[in-house]
Amino acid sequence: MLAIVRGGFKMAKKDYDKILFRLTSILTQLSNCEQPTMQELSEEYNVSRRTIQRDIYERLSHFPIEVKENKRLIFTEGFSLNRTKLSIEEITTLTLSLDMIKNAGSNFFDSSELLLKKMLYKDFTTPYFIKPNEFETIDIDSSILNTLESAIISYNEVEIVMNTKITVQPIKVINIDGLWYLLAVDKETKKIHNFFISKIKSVQILSSEFILDAYLQQLPDKILSPFFDDEDYFDVVVSVDRSIAHYFKLKKQLSSQKIVKEKSDGSLIVSFAVTHEEDIDNIIKSWLPHIRVISPQSFKDKIKKELENYLKIL
Repeated sequence: MLAIVRGGFKMAKKDYDKILFRLTSILTQLSNCEQPTMQELSEEYNVSRRTIQRDIYERLSHFPIEVKENKRLIFTEGFSLNRTKLSIEEITTLTLSLDMIKNAGSNFFDSSELLLKKMLYKDFTTPYFIKPNEFETIDIDSSILNTLESAIISYNEVEIVMNTKITVQPIKVINIDGLWYLLAVDKETKKIHNFFISKIKSVQILSSEFILDAYLQQLPDKILSPFFDDEDYFDVVVSVDRSIAHYFKLKKQLSSQKIVKEKSDGSLIVSFAVTHEEDIDNIIKSWLPHIRVISPQSFKDKIKKELENYLKIL
């Protein structure tokens, strides 16, 4: 069988054709505004979710693909494949070819990538500049991720080695703000945690199994930040100055954001349902002094104390 050399090993032409077909189909769906989810793509092409993640985050990383709050994939607003003279099949062939030679040497790869951008992005992004999402580099073919994937699918507990050994019940490998985590239940404490994938040194599948109940199945949708705490939700209510109100109306700062009231002076009363103060802490501080915490009082006092301490060290 004809084989294609890639990074020191051979890719069978049959496998190459399957990947080419899948990538072409994904780009076609995005171009047609069909907004598929990764789960739907996984089922449609009969591949693992990890394979689809690699397609999106690695093989198609040159394209400004966004993941909406409902997990649906879209091209960034203003981007279109219709502005290029190349067909989607030709675009995909170029993209996959670059992916296949990425291990041929950094100089060769950089030159090839620049050539690809000149061929594609001149037509794609003029007169727009689209800043794609940046993600932590991750080896999705590593033994750690392969083991975690198997354990998640089979509902087996695993022992992960970080600074210490911990037995956990793995739920999902998730990406939050561009960083990769293992969402899992600590068997000893019964608490749910996000573990940095980059800090996991090894993983061993255990024979013991666990039950993933309905709450845990829906949990990834509720994760607002790496600081997710397995406790009841509470509301943080803030006052947003009119000078920045349009940013909150154009885009939710958190998926749980709700505009409670728009005042006559243009300012807003906004609420966020969170599980931990850290879910919202950085957002509040990034908009100072044009935002003010109304409740809870304990969080308001915490922000005030931190600002006072900061002023003391200036």
